[in-house]
Amino acid sequence: MRAATSAGRGPSLRDLCGVVTPSMVRRSLLTALLVGGVLFGVNSGDTLARTGFTSALVVKLAVTMLIPFVVSLSSSAATLLEIRAVEARGAGCTNAVAEPSAPSPPPDLPTGHHGSTP
Repeated sequence: MRAATSAGRGPSLRDLCGVVTPSMVRRSLLTALLVGGVLFGVNSGDTLARTGFTSALVVKLAVTMLIPFVVSLSSSAATLLEIRAVEARGAGCTNAVAEPSAPSPPPDLPTGHHGSTP
C-alpha cells in the first residue's frame, strides 16, 4: 500500500478502497444526507415545490447526495492512508497538541512624554 506515488500524486483508488471501514461509510452517508439535503433544497427546492418530484429532479437529487458522499469517504480514506504512512516512517507525532510557549514580554514602549510621568 502506498500513500503517494513518486510523482507526488495522491493514493490510487485501490489504495483508498483498501482502507475504507464501515464507520467511514456511515459517517460519509450522514454527511451526504446533511450536506446533500441542504444543497438540494437551496438549488432545487423551488422547482420541487412547483413540480413535485420529476425524473430529472430524482437524478439531480442522487447526484447532489453522491458528491458529498464521495468527497467525505475519499477524504477519510486518504487521511487514514497518510496517518499509516507517517506511522510507518516512524515520524508520527507523540503529542498531537503542542505545549503552548510562554508569552514573550511586551516590547519597551517609547515614553513620548519626555521623561515626565502622567
